[in-house]
Amino acid sequence: MNTLIRQSLKPKKMGIWKLITITLIILFFLNFILELTVQIHSIATASILVLSSITFASYLCFIFIYKNLSIFEYKLINNDLILERALGRANHVVYPINKKQVIEILPYLDWNSNKKISWLNYLTINKDKSKWYVVSFMHNNKPTQLVIEPDDVFLKGLLNFHT
Repeated sequence: MNTLIRQSLKPKKMGIWKLITITLIILFFLNFILELTVQIHSIATASILVLSSITFASYLCFIFIYKNLSIFEYKLINNDLILERALGRANHVVYPINKKQVIEILPYLDWNSNKKISWLNYLTINKDKSKWYVVSFMHNNKPTQLVIEPDDVFLKGLLNFHT
């Protein structure tokens, strides 16, 4: 019999005013760069400034969308922990973790390590760190850490999964 425990984390609806503010800030920044380039007499320098500012603005939009509009889904299926990130209709498996790969599962506030966790490995929505857990596991023969935000039912299943 297959055991399945599933949890989905959906971000809060983003207010229209926040989106308008972010868009206006980016447009103001691009306008400022364009005003600077008008004063520069070198077309090559102006082109480089405009292209770099558009690239930077696109990068900021990507980071904003990636961090604030992602839906996270955690699944425990028999001996596998599957963590997914969904943007729109596309689900992307972040890590499929086998029970044998798990090293430890600790509350985030109790986790002591000098090793920095990549921002891509934070699969959380809320800012309350007391509800976060660090899952340490072996990936490509290297220890890797993920930060997740399980609810009570998923946490109980996760701790049973580890033992």
